[in-house]
Amino acid sequence: MTEDPPLFTIVHEVEIASPAEDVWAVLTDFASYGDWNPYVLSISGEATPGAVLDVTIAQDNWAAPLAIRPVVVRAEAPRVFHWSGRVGDGGVLDTDHSFHVETTAGNGVRFVQREEFRGSLAASLEADAREFTHAAFRAMNEALARRVEAGR
Repeated sequence: MTEDPPLFTIVHEVEIASPAEDVWAVLTDFASYGDWNPYVLSISGEATPGAVLDVTIAQDNWAAPLAIRPVVVRAEAPRVFHWSGRVGDGGVLDTDHSFHVETTAGNGVRFVQREEFRGSLAASLEADAREFTHAAFRAMNEALARRVEAGR
C-alpha cells in the first residue's frame, strides 16, 4: 500500500442477508472460488498479512484471464481482506484491492469491494476500469451474495 492518493477508485457494494462470519467464510474459502466467482477465478495462498497470493482474474474486455501475485496487507476476520499489487517497478501500476464486510441492522452485511489505482499506467486504464472492472466487481459481489445466502 502506498501513501500517494489514488488516481481513481472503483467501488461496488451489495447487501447480503447473512451474518459477517458466513460472508467471511465464503470470501476466504479460496479453494471454492472456481465454483462461484466469475471475476476472481482462483486464489491460492494464505489470507495472512505478508503472504503472497497467486490470483487469476478475468474481465469481459480481456482476451484471457490475468495472473497476478499480490501481497496480503490486512486480513481481519470477519471484516477486512486487503491485498496490494504491483505491475513493473513502483510507479508503473500499483493497486490496492480490498473487501469490507460491514454489519448492518438485522444480522446482515454490506459487502464492499474496492480497488485504488496509482501509477503512470493507471490513467490509460481508467475508462475501461470504470466500465469493465466495475461490472466484474458487481458480478462477483452478486455471486457472493447468492452463494452465502444459499448456505454455501
